[in-house]
Parts: sequence; structure tokens; C-alpha cells
Amino acid sequence: MSWDDDAEPRVSELRAPRSADEYPTRHTRRRSTKKWCRGKEGVEHTLEIRLQRAVASRAQQPHKYGRDRYRYLDAGYHCRWSWWLWWIYDDWRYSCRHERYCTSCGKIFPLESASCPEYDQHPKPRISAQEAEARHRQAGKT
Repeated sequence: MSWDDDAEPRVSELRAPRSADEYPTRHTRRRSTKKWCRGKEGVEHTLEIRLQRAVASRAQQPHKYGRDRYRYLDAGYHCRWSWWLWWIYDDWRYSCRHERYCTSCGKIFPLESASCPEYDQHPKPRISAQEAEARHRQAGKT
């Protein structure tokens, strides 16, 4: 006598087959947090401009080198025109330290250089980027 002789049919065999439209569909749509705040449709972001968090914290607590020397106290905290990497960007490049963020959800959005609050305060230099780099190298050698 074996177990298979008096075995009852399985529950899956007794169940009537389902039609294809009765199978639950998987949720494939993701929330659009880029367009809507927290992905809730119709709720728009409330955007403001601020200094990047890392830049703001470095400006508040500069690192101290040695006994009374504060190095790089002013380096990299302000928006400005930069000749750095001119061979890649082919000209002067405006480096901005601000960001656009949503006050309710905290999502950070990119900020165009022309939208920077300090953009009008820094006119584009009149000399070429190559000449500015050459002057910087000459000043470093002397």
C-alpha cells in the first residue's frame, strides 16, 4: 500500500481555473517626485534658494591649521567666475554655491548659473582664461 493510492486531490487541482482578467495587476507606476511634492499629484513644490549645506557649514566653522592660522577661510564659499578647467569648458566658467530646494519636502533641484543671486555682482572677466592661468602660474613662481 502506498501513500499515492488513497491520496486526496490537492486544493489547487480542485479550484476552478481563473480567467486572465481576474489576476491582480502589479503596481508599476512610480510617484513623480520631480514634478510633485512628495509624489502627491497636484501638490507643487515651494522652491527657495539657499547656500549648499556643506558650503554653509564650512563657512561657519572653518578648519584651523596650526596655532593661530586659519587656512582657506575664504576659499570656495562664494560664487565666482573661474578659469579652472578652461580647456574643458572652452572659456570662463561660473561656479555657483547655491541650490534650489523645496521647503516642505527638502528635495534639491539644480540651479542655473544665471539664476544665482550673486550672478550680477560678478561681471565676466575681460581677459581670456588662458591668460588668467598664465598670470596665476607666474605669481606662484615668484
